[in-house]
Amino acid sequence: AIVIPDKALKVVLFAAKELQYHVQRASGAKLPIFNESRKPAARGFIYLGQPGGRFRTPPVRDPDDFVECWS
Repeated sequence: AIVIPDKALKVVLFAAKELQYHVQRASGAKLPIFNESRKPAARGFIYLGQPGGRFRTPPVRDPDDFVECWS
């Protein structure tokens, strides 16, 4: 799944939708997009957002998570 900040900038939402589209085209899997406060209790997230701004990197990262920060 793709996780974006609760108050994501439009460019972050656009990036999430683009990532979702290209992953689906390449693999057939459609990754859901969640706001940070509504993400499920699961593993293996891709985080998009601004570090130290509207998005906080989780304090404890799961080794299966991938964190990508846009500035």
